[in-house]
Amino acid sequence: MDKTEALRAVEADPSRTPQERAVARVALAAMHEGTKQELSDDAKAMLREFGKPHLAEVAEEEFWKYVHRHGGRPICGEYWDWHCLPDEFLELLGESRLWHWQKTYRCAQTDDVRAHALAEIHKLTAREQSAA
Repeated sequence: MDKTEALRAVEADPSRTPQERAVARVALAAMHEGTKQELSDDAKAMLREFGKPHLAEVAEEEFWKYVHRHGGRPICGEYWDWHCLPDEFLELLGESRLWHWQKTYRCAQTDDVRAHALAEIHKLTAREQSAA
C-alpha cells in the first residue's frame, strides 16, 4: 500500500477519529493540489539514488548515508520540510517536535509543505490531548 492509498484508507475509516480523518484529508490535498515544492538538484539526485518518488519517502537513515557519501556537506535542506529534526538535535536546541512543525509551517513557501506541516501539528496536538 503506497502513501496515497494509506491516507485514503484512514480518511474513509469510520473507526478513526475526526482528527485523524482530517489530517489524512489535508495530506491528500497537499499531494494533489496547490503549489508544489521545487526540489534542489541534490534532492533530485538523492531521490534517484534511492529510487524514491518523494522526500517524504526517504528514511532518515538513507538521508544520513547520502550525506556521508557526498562529503558531509549540508545538502538537501528541503528534506527537513518532510521529516522532523532528530530528537537529540531538538533537545540541544531546547525545542520540541511541535516547534519544528510550527516553524516549518510558518516558513513554508508552497502549499504542499504547509499542508504537510499542518498535518504533523494536528497529529502531535491530538496525541497531547489524548494523553491528557
